[in-house]
Amino acid sequence: MKKITIMLVLIISMNIITPVLANETEVTTDIYVTMPCKEKLVWKFKNINGRLYKRLWNLTLNKWAGDHWIPC
Repeated sequence: MKKITIMLVLIISMNIITPVLANETEVTTDIYVTMPCKEKLVWKFKNINGRLYKRLWNLTLNKWAGDHWIPC
């Protein structure tokens, strides 16, 4: 009987002392969504030798949208 009580005490003490290891898995999802935006274009006008010319300027990218000046 003494052996059984010693065994029970050992089993119970092992369950109390033994730390419980839990595998924590943290799931984080970073989703970056880029929405296309409409480019803003404006006409720029220039007077060359008495003639009026126009050219598209991209306000979004701050650069010319066309290759050359177009006569109006």
